[in-house]
Amino acid sequence: MVIALDLGTSSARATLYDPQGRVVPGRFHQVTYKPTLTADGGVEHDPAVLLEAVATCIDAVTRASRHDDIRGVGVTTFWHGLLGFDAAGHPVTPIFTWADSRSAPDAPPLRGPPDRRPPHP
Repeated sequence: MVIALDLGTSSARATLYDPQGRVVPGRFHQVTYKPTLTADGGVEHDPAVLLEAVATCIDAVTRASRHDDIRGVGVTTFWHGLLGFDAAGHPVTPIFTWADSRSAPDAPPLRGPPDRRPPHP
């Protein structure tokens, strides 16, 4: 058995597949969530909300399976994001998503070759 887990921009989804690659009936679960949008162009997720969504999905698709039957988990996530951690490995920022546009003013100086970029103020 293999679990396919997709952590997307608007939801987490998990599906359980049998050894022949077929979906196990009744073993799909989805948890929806919404990012926080800020007035300055921020698009963020609370890491605790996403972790809970993942745990709920995995619990739902494995509810009647022996855990030793699970041979792997394939994971995919939204395009890219950024999350800050402290020295103990705990999140200290929200997840800044691919749609966050707050850094747009910093992009133009980075477009040229490194030796031709103007000094950063």
